[in-house]
Amino acid sequence: MKNILKLALPVLACVVIIACKKEDKEETPAPNKGSVTYDGKTYTMNRVIIEDNGLDTSVGLTNIDIIMLTEGVVTHESNGQIDSVSGSGSVLVLELYSDFNGALKTGVYNFADTTVSINSIGDAYIIADYNFTTDEGGSYTQFESGSANITSASSSRVAFNFSGTAAQLPISGSFSGTFSFYVDNSATAKISESFPALTVN
Repeated sequence: MKNILKLALPVLACVVIIACKKEDKEETPAPNKGSVTYDGKTYTMNRVIIEDNGLDTSVGLTNIDIIMLTEGVVTHESNGQIDSVSGSGSVLVLELYSDFNGALKTGVYNFADTTVSINSIGDAYIIADYNFTTDEGGSYTQFESGSANITSASSSRVAFNFSGTAAQLPISGSFSGTFSFYVDNSATAKISESFPALTVN
């Protein structure tokens, strides 16, 4: 009996180690993966900010912005709010309207031609290849049409894709990963307004 136990204990130890390694592997989240393709270029955008701007009383819907950024774009905070941007790179903004309750919800959002309604895109634009430190270069282009599909959304991760046209050129992108979340406290401007409205090239 003692010999059997001596043989069994190492086997059990191996099983425990393997199980722990498997559990550790499963708990490791997938890295952020995002990109935008426009005007013959593909921009890697592995960082996303989601900003809850609260109820827009003019339309009776909540406004949440999704902001995608390339690695070189640096945001700076003051009192828990982003108040300035520096560095160089590209940014894409999707302004969504719906009956949000403090969080993004899954579903398809269509571009609003005139008046925003539930599950609509109020505005969308890309700022490409811009130097935010010196306010030089780059281009600012608004969407003319399009839709976005939020395929999953939790308190820490989001996945979405979108497609449309901007300056009569196709634009598309996707993202899956973690995000930074901010609530506009009305004492500061919306984060998306920190980005300049450049003249379209």
